[in-house]
Amino acid sequence: MFYQVYKLHFSTAVHFGRGLLSDSQITVKADTICSALCIEALQHGGEESLSEFIELLRRGGIRFSDTFPFIGDILYLPKPMVPFENRNNDTVVDTKLLKKTKYIPMDRFQDFISGKADIRTFSDALHEFGKHHVRQLVAIRGREETEPYNIGVFHFNEDAGLYFIAKFEDENAQMILENYLDTLSFRGIGGKISSGLGKFSFTIENLPEDIERRFSYGKTTLKMTISTSASVSEQLEDAVEGASYLLEKRTGFVQSEKFSTNQKRKEDFYAFQSGSCFKFAFQGDIFDVSSGGAHPVYRYAFPFFMEVL
Repeated sequence: MFYQVYKLHFSTAVHFGRGLLSDSQITVKADTICSALCIEALQHGGEESLSEFIELLRRGGIRFSDTFPFIGDILYLPKPMVPFENRNNDTVVDTKLLKKTKYIPMDRFQDFISGKADIRTFSDALHEFGKHHVRQLVAIRGREETEPYNIGVFHFNEDAGLYFIAKFEDENAQMILENYLDTLSFRGIGGKISSGLGKFSFTIENLPEDIERRFSYGKTTLKMTISTSASVSEQLEDAVEGASYLLEKRTGFVQSEKFSTNQKRKEDFYAFQSGSCFKFAFQGDIFDVSSGGAHPVYRYAFPFFMEVL
């Protein structure tokens, strides 16, 4: 197994939904990446290519994280959900900043978890990634009169974007992912890609050695998942014992035109947020979240664990 970092450089604004059309978050979850890659597999070689890709994911030939921000050469990781030990004697200020801090610079991760980092130096980094704004579009299809509507988008600054970490069983698995990612870059990722949103190019980098070592964790270590994930039912009780986690509802509409004559929503699905920490390394899966349509609809929910303590 080996690891690579994929940096996505966006040439357009993006819309990554979180409930309201007029709102947008700045990152993409692993399940959204997987859904987009499945569509590319289907476009490449039909049902056979899609089935082969799903099997590759299920056997662990490819794993990928959620996306996280980068600025220049600085990669950010999610803040682990563990108690923060303050060693700077500035408890009131640090506690307030800690609540607002979502991401930790990768090169400061060890300092953070050991309580030696001054979070004032990076707690406001989100402001440097880019800007939210609202774009007005016009609905035309199926209407006698045009109807304007607002959509929330995020525009990354020139030296900022998103990255994800991928793990591969061999070079063939890497080639498959990169082929699908290449065509996806032209189509776009996220919502409203028909409006020209979400287009990107990507570059590939090696993972820093000190971070890569954290993926070789032991049974007794505390582990953080860097992908939105869910446990198989028979391991759920062990997974939550002694864990620190937040749950997130994942939903949305089925994008396949073959699924139903009418647009249908996927079944609601609850998953652990990236940054959640566990003592037990549970197994995830690709879950079927279809709701009575013509074919399965897959929700990627494999954990991607790295050692914290």
